[in-house]
Amino acid sequence: MTTSGGAGGLGRLGRWCAQHRAVVVVGWLLLMVLVTIGHRVSGGTYTDDFTLPDSPAQHGADLLAVHQPGAGLSGRVKSSV
Repeated sequence: MTTSGGAGGLGRLGRWCAQHRAVVVVGWLLLMVLVTIGHRVSGGTYTDDFTLPDSPAQHGADLLAVHQPGAGLSGRVKSSV
């Protein structure tokens, strides 16, 4: 926080973003598209295979896989308002 009454750098950035909303939104969308394209061009793949060795969660997942194969591999989320 500045004591001279003027806005700091973050305040100026926030004010600029508020005054140029469309530019900011288009910039973020463009960034997301470019990151996705870069990820695909570099050969990256999306995966949901995640493990945490020697963690309680991994031990639970391993037990579940032994006793109920296929459990937890897919699911449906239902929400109601």
